[in-house]
Order: sequence, then C-alpha cells, then structure tokens
Amino acid sequence: MNDLTIIYYTSNYLDDHNPYFLANTKKQLLKAIGNLPIISVSQRPLDLGTNICVGDIGRSHLNIYRQILLGTKLAKTKYVAMAEDDILYSYEHFHTYVPVEDKFAYNMNKWSLFTWAVPPVFAYTHRRVVNSLISKTAMLVDALEERFDKFKNTPEENI
Repeated sequence: MNDLTIIYYTSNYLDDHNPYFLANTKKQLLKAIGNLPIISVSQRPLDLGTNICVGDIGRSHLNIYRQILLGTKLAKTKYVAMAEDDILYSYEHFHTYVPVEDKFAYNMNKWSLFTWAVPPVFAYTHRRVVNSLISKTAMLVDALEERFDKFKNTPEENI
C-alpha cells in the first residue's frame, strides 16, 4: 500500500518514564513503515517525519483525537494509518492491507504486554482501538470534525 501516511501521535510521556522502551518502539516503527511518509503530532518537538508540536496540552482521550485530526489534515495520501508511541507494529500492518472503501478498518490481531502490572501481563485483546486504525484520510477528517463540532459548546470535563 503506497498511498498511505502514518499519523504518529504522542503525549511524550514515555520520553521521561521509559525512554529505553520508547527508543525500541520507534526503531521498530521506522523499520515497519519503510519509505511511507510519517506525520508526528507531539506535545514536545520531535524529530520524526513532519512534526507538529501542539505544546503541553496534557494526556487525555480528547487530546489523542485532537492530535490525530491535526496530523490527518496534513496528510496528502488517500489513506492514513495511526501509530502510537507504545505499540510495536509489523511491516505487514502498513504494507499488505488495503481498507474496504468507506469503512474504518482496525487490525484486530493485536497482542498486548501490560508492563505496568506486576508481574507484566501478556494478553490477546480482540477489540477495535484507534492505534490500529487505517482509513481513508478524508473520511477520518470528516468524522472527527463532525464529532468535535457536535460537542463544541460542551465543557471538556463532560466529554
């Protein structure tokens, strides 16, 4: 799949809390994406593809979607694929799957390692998560803008 841009979003939490893990997930991401373009949206400046630094806006689900929307709006390809800073992605995830037209696609073959648990937990979770999303760029922008517009007058703590 050549008409794909990777949207990498991060709060930069791992920069301070687990830099070794972060360095390895980035290394694997770059290996997995090959020559595909990447747009990184971060809360601190980042040397990864085209970077948009949004400043210290804090960690929240709402800010994840804000960052995704910013990056997706910059993409010049037909499709976008999400990438988080704490996920290991395979080459196949980005290069072999072509989404069905007008549908959001999620890679459901995902194993998780919860390193904050003692002892760490290794689990197979069969659920849709934004970090495995691949979709048409315009469709994702439209969906996110519609949702943000719907709640524009709602206090953030109520969203």
